[in-house]
Amino acid sequence: MKGYYIGGKTGTSKRSSTGIIPRSKLLNSFTAIVPADNPQFQVLVMLDEPKALPETKGFITSGWNAVPAGGR
Repeated sequence: MKGYYIGGKTGTSKRSSTGIIPRSKLLNSFTAIVPADNPQFQVLVMLDEPKALPETKGFITSGWNAVPAGGR
């Protein structure tokens, strides 16, 4: 957002319902506040089991999928 300071934080966590944690079982999140110097809005994006795509260069962490979704 041109002209605004944006503050944000990513999170990638492993999850399991069986006690065994496969690499593909991730929960990704990104939260941002706008404007960071006087917060008026908060955006929260959460993705359950993100998929590796060519546009994410095969990565499944939140910086490669939740952040771009939040930016849009």
